[in-house]
Amino acid sequence: MPKLIRSTLAATGILARTALKSGRRHYPAPLASKRGTRFSSNVFTAEIWAAAAKQKRVSAQSFLAVEALGQYIRRMDNLLDAPGALPVSTHKKTYQQDPEARRRISVLVKAMRQSPLSRAEQKEAFAFLSAFRKEAFEATAAFERKTNPTLEDVIALKRHTSGAMGRVMTGLLNRLERIPKTQAIQLEKAMENGFLAGQLVDDIRDIQTDHRHRIPNFATAVLRLFPDEQQRFSQHLNGQTGPVRLTVFKKTYPKTYAKLRELGERFLADIPTQDDRGLQTLVALPRVFWRLALLARR
Repeated sequence: MPKLIRSTLAATGILARTALKSGRRHYPAPLASKRGTRFSSNVFTAEIWAAAAKQKRVSAQSFLAVEALGQYIRRMDNLLDAPGALPVSTHKKTYQQDPEARRRISVLVKAMRQSPLSRAEQKEAFAFLSAFRKEAFEATAAFERKTNPTLEDVIALKRHTSGAMGRVMTGLLNRLERIPKTQAIQLEKAMENGFLAGQLVDDIRDIQTDHRHRIPNFATAVLRLFPDEQQRFSQHLNGQTGPVRLTVFKKTYPKTYAKLRELGERFLADIPTQDDRGLQTLVALPRVFWRLALLARR
């Protein structure tokens, strides 16, 4: 079977398994939520990682830690993306001391303490996670200081936030599941670029809301490269803030859409697949996302 077809089928299989395992509450929920993980994107992350790492599954204990980490990151994202959010450059402590964020960190710490990692390994893992938080805060603060950010500025920010999210969650799973160091480094880089490629679809859908709230967005950054399409976008806003369908965006802003697809392929090209079936599946996944998003009715 050709590699492209095989990897595409494998990527589609990840989506199916995610829906099945989420529906059956295959993974535990660490935040005492009655909904379990039915709508948790971290189930998807766990399934992607397992496929890329060629592991049968993520252990329940490892998932507890990854789910808590993912919930913490999303809490910070929601705070930073809220209308009127305070600048990180001057209010970092405000974000660090958020009660809900601290609660989610405590859940993560508890999950790590109950993991099979030794005390020394736990200490190293916590240092790794702390470095990620520092990296994301510093990148956000640096971006805030730019008066006229370019596309490359947005790419740099996203690499240290959205991409780093994929890297840090992978790094945590690598440690908990004891993946060999050489393979672990490769997986972290691959997941970082995979997350960046996937973020492009989200940014297109969120372009109207992000534009109004001045949230960094791949699609708005690329639009600025094409003045005619940027002007058309400004005229079409008309107070709308809801999600944008990819089919509509592709038809209305063809040059921007093509550039975003090109950018996605640039991220995927940084994943050294060679003859690694797991990484080939990871590369195919964002492409499957694009196709499914184009078929979506809303």
